[in-house]
Amino acid sequence: MNMYRYGTPFACVASVCFTATLATGNVGVSEFYITNAGGEVYSVDGSTLSATRLFTMDSAAFISDLYYLGDHQIVAHNGGVFTQYDTRLDDGTGTLLYDLRPLFDPGINFANGIDYDDQGRVHFSIQSFSPDNPSAAHHAMYDPLSGIYTRMSNYDQPRYFLDVHQVEDNIFFGAHYNTNSAIMYDSTTGITLNAYDLGFGLVSMFDIGNQTIAIGKEGGVYSFDPIDGTTEFIGNITRAGDSIIGATIPSPGGLIAFGFASVICTRRRR
Repeated sequence: MNMYRYGTPFACVASVCFTATLATGNVGVSEFYITNAGGEVYSVDGSTLSATRLFTMDSAAFISDLYYLGDHQIVAHNGGVFTQYDTRLDDGTGTLLYDLRPLFDPGINFANGIDYDDQGRVHFSIQSFSPDNPSAAHHAMYDPLSGIYTRMSNYDQPRYFLDVHQVEDNIFFGAHYNTNSAIMYDSTTGITLNAYDLGFGLVSMFDIGNQTIAIGKEGGVYSFDPIDGTTEFIGNITRAGDSIIGATIPSPGGLIAFGFASVICTRRRR
């Protein structure tokens, strides 16, 4: 595990309170956000799953995922570059938060996924190609407040995760799109703890209360049980094409979506 100090501190909101109500039919008016391979950002109605295009991000190459910060602000991860966007603006102009590429291993690196923990540290996955190690993949963590970057141990198997999703402490799920799998692993050691074949190309995951939502590349929305790996199909996102690569939680305030009828105060997760 290697640690480096780098970058400008950035304060990340770490919790949110919202109300969620059962939405098995045309119930609810909440939204969540998705992006596609072209860097287009959409809001999606939580009851109908109909998407509305908001803007195209100014730096769309290698975009892999989104994270909702609150107050209409999202962070996009673009190959090691993290940029903040205001979803109310349609020009797609973002504000650079931090560029971590200088801290990556020598060679070619593909950085994907984004999740913040309850200390405001951002987590993601990197696949590296170098003369010394032709294919090494590992978890990485960056603390914007201290500027410390931490390179975790290599995964015990070659992995190319499009997203990472924290379960607890050092336990994460990786969205292994190539094998239609959700891989549970220890981010510190890189050891695989479990692997679930989902039957669809998983690209992104986020939580609503204690419910985990999985998003497929072609727009399928599923509930996901992290205990046994079972999924339940909720519906298909429409009007956003079939190349979805990232999604983030609904905005706070008037949330009505995906399966719970309670007031939830929780650590905000992607």
